[in-house]
Amino acid sequence: MLKLKFIISFTIIFKTVNHIMKKLLLSSVILLTFAVSLLIFNLSCKKEAKAQSSQPLAQQGKIFFIKSVSNENQLWTASYDGSNQQEINLALPTGTSVDGISSISPDKKTVFVAVANGSSDDIYTCNIDGSNLRKIISDTGSNVISY
Repeated sequence: MLKLKFIISFTIIFKTVNHIMKKLLLSSVILLTFAVSLLIFNLSCKKEAKAQSSQPLAQQGKIFFIKSVSNENQLWTASYDGSNQQEINLALPTGTSVDGISSISPDKKTVFVAVANGSSDDIYTCNIDGSNLRKIISDTGSNVISY
């Protein structure tokens, strides 16, 4: 009788432990699956987003300024940190010079510049590289304001 009680107790304990072990194994598999899914999710979220711009790279991130070289004002561009300084070569008419006021169009494709011709200023426009220079306003006087 004692042997029978021992066998029954052992069987109940074995079934309970077996049931607990199955639950632990199942829980471990579920946790492992969850951890792997989180890892895959994190890896898929680390894609780089690159902004698309319709402007050529040469026109992005530039400043425009007037630089005096040998007592002559010239229109220049540079990167925001001051590097990559380049002159915008303007084929101005004889007897004229950049007057020190310039502006750029919102699309950064056209430059507007005041040009002194002795007694008054004219407004010229050109492409960002200095090409297609043309006078758009004549004889503005000496009070040209750029916005």
